[in-house]
Amino acid sequence: MNWIIARIIDIYIGIPLLYILRIFSGPSRPVSVPSPSRVLLIKFWGAGNIMMLLPGLAAVKKVYPEIKADFLTLTSNRDILKSTNLCDDGFFIDTSGLFQLVRTTLTALRRIRLSNYDVAIDFEQFARFSAFIMAFTRAKRKVGLSTARQHRHFFYNLPVVYRDDIHTADTFISLFKTAFDRDFSPDHTPERYFSIDRPAVRKILDSCGFGPERMPAIFHIGTSPNFNERRWPPEYFARLADKLIDAYNIDVVLTGIARENDIARSVLGAARRTDHICDLTGKLNFNDFVSLIASAGFLVSVDTAPVHIASLLSVPVAGLYGPNTPVLYGPWGSGPSLAFYKQLPCSPCITNYNAKINWCRNPRGKGVCMRDITVEEVFEGIAARFFPVPRKDDK
Repeated sequence: MNWIIARIIDIYIGIPLLYILRIFSGPSRPVSVPSPSRVLLIKFWGAGNIMMLLPGLAAVKKVYPEIKADFLTLTSNRDILKSTNLCDDGFFIDTSGLFQLVRTTLTALRRIRLSNYDVAIDFEQFARFSAFIMAFTRAKRKVGLSTARQHRHFFYNLPVVYRDDIHTADTFISLFKTAFDRDFSPDHTPERYFSIDRPAVRKILDSCGFGPERMPAIFHIGTSPNFNERRWPPEYFARLADKLIDAYNIDVVLTGIARENDIARSVLGAARRTDHICDLTGKLNFNDFVSLIASAGFLVSVDTAPVHIASLLSVPVAGLYGPNTPVLYGPWGSGPSLAFYKQLPCSPCITNYNAKINWCRNPRGKGVCMRDITVEEVFEGIAARFFPVPRKDDK
C-alpha cells in the first residue's frame, strides 16, 4: 500500500473511528506496577525511529532483567527485530494490500489482548492507527504522545505532550520514564543492541579489494521511496568522495536498497577515484549492514535510518538535512557528529503535525534545500571533525 494513501486513510478514517470508539470506551486509570513482567512497544513507520527507542528499552531491561519486551510493527521492520538483542517477540502488520492489512491487524489484536501486558507504549507521533490498537490492549499503564491536532490521545491513561523542540530520541526516553515512573540512563554499548559480525565485514571489504589497515567511510546515498526530496545529488556524493580520497587516501563504500542502484551508478559515473569506491547497494542483509556501519570510520547520510543506526553504535555521522529538521532527527548518541541544514524559510516541510505529507513549494524548485548544501562545506566539516591528522596537501 502506498505510504501516502495509508496516511490519508489514517487521517480521514482514523480520526472519526477514534471518536466513535471514545463514546463506548475511554482510558482506564493507570495502575502502579512495581515489578513489570511484560511490555508492549508499538512503532510502525520509520526504521530510524526504532533505533532511537532502543536505548530506552536497553535501560529498562537493565533495571528489570526479567521483563519480556514484545514489539508491534510493520513487516518491513521484521529484520530489525530479528537482529536486535532486545526484542523477545514481534507482531507484524502487513500493509501490502487491504486484505493483508485487515487480516494481520486482527491476528495481532487477538494475540495482544491475550498477552495481558503490564505496560504498553505507543511511539507513533501522529498516526491514529496505533492509538486504535491501544484502545484494545488490556495494559495497566498505556503511554503515548498527545500531539496537537492529531486526535490520538484518547486511549492513553498516561499521555505525554509531544514537543517539537526536543530530539526524538529524548522524546522516546520520556515515554519510558512515564511508563515505568522512574528515570533511565541510556546505554550506548554497541553489542547491547546487535551482534556485530566483524569477520563478515572483513569478507565484504576484502571483496571490495579494501585492505585491513583502515576503516572505510560509508556514503548512504538513498532515502527509500518516501519523500525523495531528502536526497543529495549523486554528483555531490561523487565530488565529496574524490576530495576525501585525495586528501586522506580513504576507501568509500556506497550503500542503499536495491532499487537505488541507479543512484550508485550515477555516483560512480561522476567520480574520478573509483579505485577507492565500492558499490554495495542492494547487496547487504540487515545484519551485515549494521555490522558494516559499526566497523566504519564515519558515515555520510541523508535524513534516513542509517543516521540513527550509526548514532546508536557511536559511529561518527555527517547528516544532510533539508525537508526535515536535525533538531528532531539529527545525529545523536555519544559519537562525534555533524548536521548540515540550511533552514530555508520553507523548511521543514515534513513534520509530525502534517503527518509528513507535503510537496515541495519552493519557487527555486524541488530539492533546493538539499542542493544548497555544498560539497565544500561538508568536506571542510568532516575534515575538521573526523580527521585529527593533517591532509596530504597541508603537510
